[in-house]
Amino acid sequence: MHIFKFSALVYILLIFLLVDMASGEESGAFTFRAGLGYDFVSQEYFIDSVRLSGGDSLLELSLLEKDYLDDKKALLFLRYQPDLKGQYILEGGWEQTTELFRASGRGFLALGDNNNQLQAEFIADTKKRYRGEIEEGEEMTILDGTIKLKRQLFEGLSGRIRLSGESVNFDTSGLYIYNYSRLGGDLDFNFITGGYNSIYAKFGLEKRIVPDTVQLDYNIIRGGLGYLGSFLTGLASAEITVESKKYNQLENPDDYFLTSFQADLKLPMVKSFSLIGNLDLENYDFDEDNYINEDYRQAHFGLHGGWQNGDLSLSLGPEIEFLAIKSEFKNDDDYFEFYIHAGLDYFREGIFIFLDNQVGHRKYRNNPLFYSNFIFDRLSLIGSLTIFEDLNADLLLSGEWEWHSVESDNSRLYLLSLNLTYTF
Repeated sequence: MHIFKFSALVYILLIFLLVDMASGEESGAFTFRAGLGYDFVSQEYFIDSVRLSGGDSLLELSLLEKDYLDDKKALLFLRYQPDLKGQYILEGGWEQTTELFRASGRGFLALGDNNNQLQAEFIADTKKRYRGEIEEGEEMTILDGTIKLKRQLFEGLSGRIRLSGESVNFDTSGLYIYNYSRLGGDLDFNFITGGYNSIYAKFGLEKRIVPDTVQLDYNIIRGGLGYLGSFLTGLASAEITVESKKYNQLENPDDYFLTSFQADLKLPMVKSFSLIGNLDLENYDFDEDNYINEDYRQAHFGLHGGWQNGDLSLSLGPEIEFLAIKSEFKNDDDYFEFYIHAGLDYFREGIFIFLDNQVGHRKYRNNPLFYSNFIFDRLSLIGSLTIFEDLNADLLLSGEWEWHSVESDNSRLYLLSLNLTYTF
């Protein structure tokens, strides 16, 4: 039965455990983590038949609700990490719900120092259903690996090569379900100036291979240039990137060229208070303009006040966002969005909290037919708490609420993930 199958990495770790015990090394290199978890994703939205038909409706408003995920789970992980400053780690794990199980493995290796270092990491993950009806694309196996080599080339100049590969194989097929592999590589150069400012450049390639249909194969070329360091009386970062994606067929409508720019600035003002600004620009140009792939320009700007008091950080300020469609077919999606962004970070030994909340309004410029302007509240909470020395609780909570000028467009989205684990 599937329920009793473990990944190959788990068996490897058990062999390491036997060798470790036989050699008399400290058993502290092995840790077991067991626990319980709960995952929930749900969406609620409203539909008004008047909006669809244009006539009167006996049922003016009906609520549609769908739970995409509602799983209780148990988990068990075995980790091998010798006391060698994390130079290599092996981990295997098992998660099981009432209908599905997931077996996973991870390995990490680091050799060298900060100036000259070799890193390798691999991840193996498989998900199976042992009870109930199998859905298309539900059962799969993922293999992912990365190798990085960093070298100090000259005084202040370092280079890094990264090679990566990924393979995704589905046990069940469907109309839009395809096995595929991706291969890629990046070349980075980083120059540190006398003032410890950093100027860097990067270039990368990626190729996807789909055995069932070569028309879905594509190639990606990307590059970037950036700066990280001092600016005025504070710290700044800025990066411009370009990316080109081409499918393995002539005049594919999904081919595009992307240009983006991102910048952040932090200026200390008075004790414990800083002014923080960020700017993001994005321009998408598809080779073929059509109803689905729309060329667009997007701009986002935020200005926050940030307070730092020991382990606690707070931020508050306005943000705005523009989206402009450049399509000949439609421009209904053009919008202007304004919101107040509040954030809280708290980190100390045994506890971590990250809270992010956005409250604002989105206005569509061209009165689209099927959706309307709305007020929104977007909430994210990530937390980790060590209850006792080896008992830990992790929480991920996300919610989004939309209140539209046309009430039938209202929607709600919830996501909850909770894990309680004990390490021994």
